[in-house]
Amino acid sequence: MLFLRSIVSSEMLDAFAKANGCRCYVTATGFKWLGNKALEVQQQYLLQQQQQQQQQQQQQQQQQDEGLVPVLLYEEALGFGVSRQVRDKDGVGAACVLAAAATMLAAAGSSISSLLLLLQQQHGTYLTHNLSLRLQQQQQQQTLNYIRSNGKYKQNIGKFKISSIKDAAKGIDTAAAAAAAAATATAAAAAAAAAAAAPAAAAPPPPAAAGAAADAAAGAAAGAAATATATTAAAAAAAAAEDKKLGDLIILRMEDNAIIKLRPSGTEPKLKIYAEIAAAAAAAAAAAVEDPLAAAAAQGPAAAAAAAAAALPEVEGKRKLLKDMVDALVAEIHENLNPNKP
Repeated sequence: MLFLRSIVSSEMLDAFAKANGCRCYVTATGFKWLGNKALEVQQQYLLQQQQQQQQQQQQQQQQQDEGLVPVLLYEEALGFGVSRQVRDKDGVGAACVLAAAATMLAAAGSSISSLLLLLQQQHGTYLTHNLSLRLQQQQQQQTLNYIRSNGKYKQNIGKFKISSIKDAAKGIDTAAAAAAAAATATAAAAAAAAAAAAPAAAAPPPPAAAGAAADAAAGAAAGAAATATATTAAAAAAAAAEDKKLGDLIILRMEDNAIIKLRPSGTEPKLKIYAEIAAAAAAAAAAAVEDPLAAAAAQGPAAAAAAAAAALPEVEGKRKLLKDMVDALVAEIHENLNPNKP
């Protein structure tokens, strides 16, 4: 199964999809992008089915069972899409699905709230803090450029450290760049070590042969490093091209795995801020269950409420931390826009 969410929607859906062996695609904001991506994936899937059917009926059946079938579209400000027939926001369809789930749970003595608590135990409690700043277009760009800091990118917001930054419009991800550099260095070091160890394991060769072996080892090391560099560069280029589809969006990855996303509104003179942090999942419930509805019914409301109460101190601590981060960001934005204001 396949889930889709907009870039500003909660990443709890990613965690849920991963835990259940599914994929979650991320698109630009709005159901236009979600619906089109769902149709694109579905068409690719159907084409793959047809090709496999021509090759082997058994393979086609397996792909039908295990293929990527879009089952949920999620946009934080608008709602959900749940139907293969309607690749757009569908409040009626979502209400029907929710009502069916509530009916099944009620018949078993449980509830939607108990199911939510169970999912939070499994995947973490995802907390959000979203707001909009009324800024004109020039002020919005001034704010984004302030974070970009002429390509150096900010390292902190107030007392809070920024771990890495993704600048979608520029195709830059400081975390990916650091990982690519580390991978290239590791590959080069491993190739050099292997090349150096090979001659040492054999009998000492004549001087001329030793020189040739050293040259060959150096060439192998250089070739491995070049291959690693080319591979990581190609992957980075592909990721940057995909990121640019997200529009003028900056993502701040903060300490404690908090994430803050900033983007100009496409319809109003506003800069929108979306912040999210997750409290850890319960260790005993970290693995996904095959049937969450049945598990919620089996757990019962009392046990679910007790588990939620036990997790409350951590959840409230994370909630305060996230709010403090956003408050610090807003204060810096206003200070940058009004440097002379007391």
